[in-house]
Amino acid sequence: MPAASVEFSIARISKWLSMSLADNTWHAYIARWNEWMKFKTSFPKHHYQGDSDVLLSLVLEQVEAQYSLSAITKKLAGISFFLKVQGRGTTLWLGNSTEQSICPVLAFSHYQQVSPCLPGPFFIHSDGSFVTRFQFVKIVKGAVRKLGIPPDHYNTHSFRIGAATQASLMGLGEEFIKRLGRWNSSMYQLYVRPALV
Repeated sequence: MPAASVEFSIARISKWLSMSLADNTWHAYIARWNEWMKFKTSFPKHHYQGDSDVLLSLVLEQVEAQYSLSAITKKLAGISFFLKVQGRGTTLWLGNSTEQSICPVLAFSHYQQVSPCLPGPFFIHSDGSFVTRFQFVKIVKGAVRKLGIPPDHYNTHSFRIGAATQASLMGLGEEFIKRLGRWNSSMYQLYVRPALV
C-alpha cells in the first residue's frame, strides 16, 4: 500500500481531532503527549512491565516534585486523550506451528531482526511511532485485496473470528476461547464460524 495514502488519511484525521478541541487544549495535549513519550523512552527497560507501570512512575515522580494536583491532572488528560485515540492494546500468546510459512513464532523472530524491541505496541513504523488501528485496517484490507479477495468483509475483528473459530475446531474449551478473545460472557460464540473454514 502506498505510504502517501495512509499518511494523507492520518493527516486528515489529525486535523479533525485537533478541531474537536480548543486550540490551546490541542497544543497542551500535544505537549503532554510528547513529554509522556520522552519519559517512556527514558524509562529503564529492565523495570518495564507495561504502560501502567510507567504512568504510575510518572505520577509518583511529579508528586515527589510537588507538582500541583491540577498540573498532574492536566498532564494525565493529554496522555489519556492520545491513548484513547490509539486504542487499547493487549498482550497475546503466540504458539508454534509446524508449518513454517505460517508460524507466528518464526514470523516474530524475523520481525525482531528488522525492528527494534521497544516497550509499547508491537507494530511500529521505522521512525518508532506506533501503527494506529486505522493504519492496520488499511494494511489488512490492502493485503486481502492483493490476494484477489474483496476486502469489504475484512477488518480487525477478522482476527478474533479466525482465532475463535480455529480454537473451537481444535477442540479447545470455552474458557480458553473466552480468555483468548478477552470475552467475559458467551459472546465469543458469535465469533466461532466453522462454516467459513
